[in-house]
Amino acid sequence: MRATMNGPPPAHAGSLPPPMPANERHSSISSSSSARLGSFTEAVPLSLSSMAHASLPLEDGVLDGVKQVLSHTLLSCVNYARIVHPPHQWTFRDLCTSEFSWLPVKSDGPPRDLPFSLTKKKFQHKYTRSAWIYLKPALPTGLTQAQEMQDWSNQIGILGCIKLHYTSTEPLTAGELNGTDVEDIPPAILYKVVVEYRSLPATGNQQAVQAEELSMLSFGGSVDDDVKYGALASLYDECAKYVLEIYSVRGKKYKFDLMDATLSNGTVPRLPSTSEQDPFVKSLCVTVTDHSSMLQQQDQKYAITRMHLTLEGKVRRPMKDLPPMDFMARSIAMSFRCLDPENRLTATALPSGHTLLLDPSMQ
Repeated sequence: MRATMNGPPPAHAGSLPPPMPANERHSSISSSSSARLGSFTEAVPLSLSSMAHASLPLEDGVLDGVKQVLSHTLLSCVNYARIVHPPHQWTFRDLCTSEFSWLPVKSDGPPRDLPFSLTKKKFQHKYTRSAWIYLKPALPTGLTQAQEMQDWSNQIGILGCIKLHYTSTEPLTAGELNGTDVEDIPPAILYKVVVEYRSLPATGNQQAVQAEELSMLSFGGSVDDDVKYGALASLYDECAKYVLEIYSVRGKKYKFDLMDATLSNGTVPRLPSTSEQDPFVKSLCVTVTDHSSMLQQQDQKYAITRMHLTLEGKVRRPMKDLPPMDFMARSIAMSFRCLDPENRLTATALPSGHTLLLDPSMQ
């Protein structure tokens, strides 16, 4: 079974080259990073039908996707702390957030990264809810919101940052932002989730790059299967399609999207009673491209891994039925107590225990 693009190729990838024979592709993977400027797409054998008996009840769309990404992020933060700040064996209970987390902040000027479908509907105001992941002993006393809004990567006690980006058609009041005023709210929607966390710098080991790619392109026994479940759930969110992109510290960008499963004779399998857009014949695929890594000084001992969940395409619900502005932040705080500013002393988040091969220490 092979995969074909469902619609035009991603804008960032350009026109995809024809599939390479396996021996040529593996040769390309093992070549030097400076020579690998192209992109390729491979199918991950994961679809709704393969999830029918999954133990993870992923029914909440992008919320499930965010939870899976954050489970991985928190585990990565703990592993980073153990490596960089030994000999203490840090755990999830050593992570916390500040009192300013999830407070909505209005951006100056209109958002510049909106999908065309939202720009077309006159969305023009941007609001951001942010939370910072602290190593608890490093949480400073007397911290102000202005200090925390500065570049978090320069603050050694912060291990990661989560940003929820919203847009609305009209300015929102304080009551509309915090969920207390629910009558006649202007249309507002979550259009991007950005998660960043500290990682060890890339080692330049090409075998590690190849192992990372193979991990992203496979399913079943892979260490990052849960994140792929979340990527698939996000694509089927009831409000809109959200696409997961991972920016690795090794210079690779992985974009997860749906493609049609096609048999070797060119036909697309469908169940007799289903329509043309049968979700069971679509497989999760990943497009791999190069990206510019964040510039690092020679004396820095960390790099930044980024993950995006971005709205693509049209909104699937009527504007009046969109979730309230505080729904996502409230759900995250309930699922991960270390990300709840009111319960910093009871960190009870339970990540899956899986670690992505994005961590350069996983050689």
